[in-house]
Amino acid sequence: MYLTWINEKKINNLSWVEGRNNFARKMSKKPINKVLEKYVYLSSKDTNYILTGIKKLHGDIFQGVGIELGAGVAIFSAIISKMSRNKKIYALELVPDIVKIIQPKVFKRYGNAKKAISVLGSFDDIRLKNNSVDFIVEYDSLHHSFNLLDTLKEAYRVLKPGGKIIAIDRVQPNSLNKNLKNRLLNNKYSKDWLNANHYDLNKKLSRKMNGEHEIRDSEWRKAFKSAGFKNISITHFTRPSLKFFAYSILTMIPDFIKKRSKYSILSAHPFHHVFQSLYLRQPEERNIGKYIGYLHLMKNKKILSKNIIYAVK
Repeated sequence: MYLTWINEKKINNLSWVEGRNNFARKMSKKPINKVLEKYVYLSSKDTNYILTGIKKLHGDIFQGVGIELGAGVAIFSAIISKMSRNKKIYALELVPDIVKIIQPKVFKRYGNAKKAISVLGSFDDIRLKNNSVDFIVEYDSLHHSFNLLDTLKEAYRVLKPGGKIIAIDRVQPNSLNKNLKNRLLNNKYSKDWLNANHYDLNKKLSRKMNGEHEIRDSEWRKAFKSAGFKNISITHFTRPSLKFFAYSILTMIPDFIKKRSKYSILSAHPFHHVFQSLYLRQPEERNIGKYIGYLHLMKNKKILSKNIIYAVK
């Protein structure tokens, strides 16, 4: 069972919704752990590890009633629903077949199906009363918003006074220039990627067409502040590895050179910032807003960083 907060007919013709519907149908017979690794590149243990790090930073905020925005397969909702102080969590997702086919399996395997509620809907139209939820969480979904400020205003509306929002999302450095940003957004997916993610191989699909946006640190902060939030911080969980630091060093190459190289769409935080993750390893209150080398124990070694945006109503 799931709640419906949107007219399904209005969204099924969107190309990226169609692609994700195809994913859900074609992956429906696969083991659910393989679906997670394919869709969010995380295992349930990695998800729990990230949430544990957030609780060490910001305290036990996943208590009471919550909502996950753009929940996808809803592994974060599932893990949170098993926390003793969580009463209920809505897993809000726009892709119909992800909600209908995949989420129930995730809740059955990893969550508490009595407390985790699937919802088909948009994070721009949350059908809950004002001041009705204790916390909001999202994983790599808000950067898909076509109007980040409006989306955050809607999140602010449903949060109780003093409620917290955690956005685990892509945060581009302020040094990201317009040319590189455009190259990132206009970059087209390879046929191998389209095939692996069950998109139409005959259609050319750019990252921009797939709903991607590249939001700088300062733009995130401005949007949260304009929506009414306070106590805004962005903490960076990193995997301090040779590859991670190499990417940071490569960002120092002038763009007129980089755009002609194989690193033409590489964007990473500057080395003088990420260097501190070599000696900061513990997510704790005094390290809020810093680069913390916390991801070294995660199973998926391809994940080099996760950005934790925190704010309070």
